[in-house]
Amino acid sequence: MKLWLPTSHAFMATPSAFRSVRRACFASSSLKWEGGVSMVQGASRGIGLEFAKQLLEKNDKGHVVATCRNPDRATGLVDLKDKFAERLNIVPLDLTIESTIEASAKFIREKYGSLNLLINASGILSIPNVLQPETTLSKVERSSLMLSYEVNAVGPILAIKHMWPLLKAGGGFGTERDVAVVANLSARVGSIGDNHLGGWHSYRSSKTALNQLTKNVSVEFTRRRDPIICILLHPGTVDTDLSKPFQRNVPEGKLFTKEFSVQKLLSIINNAKSHDNGKFFAWDGQEIPCLVQQAGVGLRSLPVSNPTQEAVLHATAASFMLVRQKRKERRKITEKRVFMVLLLSKQLLSTNSCTLLMQLAVSVG
Repeated sequence: MKLWLPTSHAFMATPSAFRSVRRACFASSSLKWEGGVSMVQGASRGIGLEFAKQLLEKNDKGHVVATCRNPDRATGLVDLKDKFAERLNIVPLDLTIESTIEASAKFIREKYGSLNLLINASGILSIPNVLQPETTLSKVERSSLMLSYEVNAVGPILAIKHMWPLLKAGGGFGTERDVAVVANLSARVGSIGDNHLGGWHSYRSSKTALNQLTKNVSVEFTRRRDPIICILLHPGTVDTDLSKPFQRNVPEGKLFTKEFSVQKLLSIINNAKSHDNGKFFAWDGQEIPCLVQQAGVGLRSLPVSNPTQEAVLHATAASFMLVRQKRKERRKITEKRVFMVLLLSKQLLSTNSCTLLMQLAVSVG
């Protein structure tokens, strides 16, 4: 039996009306997907694999679609499949090949008809003899930048694009949430407002791009009144293959296990509300400033470490306000001139007057 899929008009109702419709329609369905349907993109190992594991273990009714490039080599997923044969599906997906993303969406559509949670967990930081974090500008290479952007930013946004209709159909049906959730794993180093060390150009900037793309999508979903929110998550420094080459400088107590980090992130996802749309959260639930806001408006989001820096920020804000004031004054002068032109146009009808009006119009322009 197919699930009832609401029309687009259903999402135009008030929140209370929408919840009533949702409860009535879901109650009348077969409850086949009670517990919801989740997709973990990049689930072959590390944090992605742990997400799939905890989603299955902590929700005995939920279904999980786990994707990775080479399912046959994903031994962790294969072992998980043996334990949760009925509720786990393993699907091939390569973020650098859009047709595989489309194929994954087709699989979910045909098997489930909807989706309630999309976790984009894939990410690259280093690949031996291919990609290394750049400690200086002189080490930046085009190939490293392009590969990082393709996997860390372009791929996740394409996954959201193709899963979008499924997320709209799913919303929060069968879950404790009122909306579907897209959770993109980012990193604190992708925050412009929190960048004080520089370096790691490819990884840092590709995560910044992911942050901006996620914000864009969140704004569009709000404008369209889709029952979906997008959030960014920073898992902390986790003991995985991605971080292993760089764990030497991690402070004591700041290297987390996969189990701990994913438990914290799932708590954020499960408690996410509509007003969290577009926000960036660290593993401990603290919000991270994604981008530097316009001067004079978002300066509070910038950490101030010393009096000199604070003085510079105040001076920047004052300069910004002065520019705005001057623009307002120029606008008032222009409006007065236009009013004079309109007034004269009613009173002066001679040819000489028309010439005068043209001259005034040119001066206003």
